[in-house]
Amino acid sequence: MDNNITEYKMKIIKSNRRTMSATIKDGIVVVRAPLRIADKEIMRFLQEHESWILKNLAKYQEMEKQMGEPLKLEEIKELAEKAL
Repeated sequence: MDNNITEYKMKIIKSNRRTMSATIKDGIVVVRAPLRIADKEIMRFLQEHESWILKNLAKYQEMEKQMGEPLKLEEIKELAEKAL
């Protein structure tokens, strides 16, 4: 097994569940795991799913680029006035 893990932000949530899952939320990898699972098993899970994680992080980053900067309050007010 390769011990190289790509660096990315990660949050591990352990709860009363039977299986592990990984999701991407706001550019952070969220791993949900059973309470009694060893950290070593979580790292193995991440390595096994690394290609999926990297692919979906890239999609998130691309989507974030396309969205641009959020509107400022003044810009929102201006647009609201124009719409009325």
